[in-house]
Amino acid sequence: MAPLSTKKAKDPLKLLLIGDSGTGKTGALASLANAGYELFILDLDNGTDILNFVVKDEFKKNVHIETLTDTGKMSGSGTSQKIIKLNPQAFPKALSLLQKWKDSETGEDFGPVSSWGTSRILVVDSLSFLGMAALDYVLAKNGRGGEQPFQADWGEAMRMLEQTLQIIYSTEIKCHVVMNSHITYQQVEGSGITKGLPMGLGSQLPPKIGRYFNMMLMTKSQGQGDSTKRLILTKPAASVEVKCPILNAPKELPIESGLADIYKLWGLEAPAGSSPPATGSTNFNRPLNAKS
Repeated sequence: MAPLSTKKAKDPLKLLLIGDSGTGKTGALASLANAGYELFILDLDNGTDILNFVVKDEFKKNVHIETLTDTGKMSGSGTSQKIIKLNPQAFPKALSLLQKWKDSETGEDFGPVSSWGTSRILVVDSLSFLGMAALDYVLAKNGRGGEQPFQADWGEAMRMLEQTLQIIYSTEIKCHVVMNSHITYQQVEGSGITKGLPMGLGSQLPPKIGRYFNMMLMTKSQGQGDSTKRLILTKPAASVEVKCPILNAPKELPIESGLADIYKLWGLEAPAGSSPPATGSTNFNRPLNAKS
């Protein structure tokens, strides 16, 4: 067993970043790219355009994005219309990239994620869409594409999604991880209390998701119009639980530099040759209104 005194500096940071749509989860990644980390993004939301605006030109080469979406077609007419996904492969492709990350455009082979060190960050954007991709894959595999899922379909997709979390959580993955997730609000059984939880499939998985990460933070929008500020919260807010083992972390961090600040507080040094992000140097407000 490693001495407690060595764990903070050596352990990779596996971070779950939750927030409602439009609060800046995707854009927040820019501070890590601008700090010199190499980002590998599984983009299931098809919403990484914001990074073109907020990642500095000299670091854009270190941001690798694989967009994984499933196409569909309309079937039927009137009220009986449904969308049938055509051979959905987003979920298995995501798993394949974990085993061997090969750039779909250049063909460059970055090897398995398990071979990466702490200068690299695996990003899943987002857990919410990864879960939907798993369910679409299960439905197609079971010959019910476009149909209402059976309970067995939900169960199979939830197991696949949780197994993916287990892989990312395992000590075999030695790089840092950032997983974005939307928030789902559900009542705690028997209590009458509603809690905001990371969005997974069904109602049984969301309460368990946080255990697969050593930190869970929340993004939040504050104000309106031109005065809107986007923040990263390290303390619980209203009905949403977060966890941050860094006792001296500020309650709120600016979205422009927040994730890079958290990495420093965790005891991590930015990769050699990088420059620190300039806090507040980028206007996040307008681009982030599109997708995040």
